Amino acid sequence: MKLLHVAVQMEKLEEAHLFFEDILKLKKTREYVLKSDLAEEIFGIKKDFVVYLYALENGYIEVFIGEKPNNTGIAHIALAIKHREEVIKRAKEFGLSIYEKERKGKDTLTFIKDPSGNLYELKKA
Repeated sequence: MKLLHVAVQMEKLEEAHLFFEDILKLKKTREYVLKSDLAEEIFGIKKDFVVYLYALENGYIEVFIGEKPNNTGIAHIALAIKHREEVIKRAKEFGLSIYEKERKGKDTLTFIKDPSGNLYELKKA
């Protein structure tokens, strides 16, 4: 198994730039907007998020800009798994919450919650 990225949420863009670029000296490699309809389906938060990706040697940090909710919100861990379908099958057998969203021209988004409610994104290895 391989860790792909970690998502964090910060309230102010300036604070994200200060921490990730100025303090950690990470390079911003991408910027996009996660639209509110998809954010609500995946994370239960109906609002647009500006998202910045900061490169690591072996992955990246995904920074969502927006007011922090009282719950874990968008926080999740993404994992690349060779036998992804087997993991999904086992998770269903154990009654875990699974979210799958097919996207045109892209892999299906798959998220799974562990028994404590932590969110994991499962990618094909």
